[in-house]
Amino acid sequence: MQAAEAQRYPRIEVPMPLSGTDDFTLLNTAAIQKFEVRYHTPEEEIALGPACWLWDYLRRSRTQGYFVPLSGGIDSCATAVIVYSMSRLVSEAANKGDTQVIADARRICGEPETSTPKDAPHASVNALIMMVIHLADINPIGGISKTDLKKFIRYAQDSFDLPILNSFLDAIPTAELEPITESYVQADEADMGMTYDELSVFGRLRKVEKCGPYSTFCKLIQEWGSMLSPTQVRIADKVKLFFFEHARNRHKMTTLTPSYHAESYSPDDNRFDLRPFLYNARFPFQFAKIDEIAKKLPDRSTVQDEARKAD
Repeated sequence: MQAAEAQRYPRIEVPMPLSGTDDFTLLNTAAIQKFEVRYHTPEEEIALGPACWLWDYLRRSRTQGYFVPLSGGIDSCATAVIVYSMSRLVSEAANKGDTQVIADARRICGEPETSTPKDAPHASVNALIMMVIHLADINPIGGISKTDLKKFIRYAQDSFDLPILNSFLDAIPTAELEPITESYVQADEADMGMTYDELSVFGRLRKVEKCGPYSTFCKLIQEWGSMLSPTQVRIADKVKLFFFEHARNRHKMTTLTPSYHAESYSPDDNRFDLRPFLYNARFPFQFAKIDEIAKKLPDRSTVQDEARKAD
């Protein structure tokens, strides 16, 4: 029915051929020269993709700008750098004389062509007050893991000439839910029971490779077998902890602000993660199978340590 209702392309008769019929002409035509295709690195994609998305959202939604909540962690740092990247791209386009970008920027700022900035001190006070308010209409980094965000910050430090970003790379990730003292800083990784690098691996296995608890355990035995001791017990515990906590919190993704779709491992619920949002969080069959196999497997890390000593 849809095809029948679609408008047909018009057919126009012309008294001449529009395609070559002479073999000599075809063979005598120079072929298009090959050229090298340049693919952006993941860090460049994070710098360019969300930045263009933010600018497109800004101009098409007819709003007048963004404000960025800053907590001082790697997430707010990455978000601020992406907004900075957007500003760089807009500035470069304006300097090249792109009339559409210039017109959009003037409309967004609400300033006529002959205007000059004023009331800067008052505007700065307002900006500082608004920074303490948490509001999220869009989420440019929700589909990007912390591991990839750190790589992006390291890239931006050199490419954007922002040496201050190095201090964010060494900062301990913290939700700041407990008071910070000279001897204590609440650490996300300690509270979660796993590192962000491990979470990144879990995310790829769950979303990209479509692994459940048991399949994840089998793959990690091969990947992490020499890293954890005792191997099978530590991996089994981490796998069960991840899937238990994911199942308990999966439903929250259905109400979170939609994020920029940057990677296939994205947990964003909006069209990209179509798995159920309600699970039996204890996974009785899968966890029992994991425990059964874990008891039979030898501690690979111990075996490899003994092999190194023998050598």
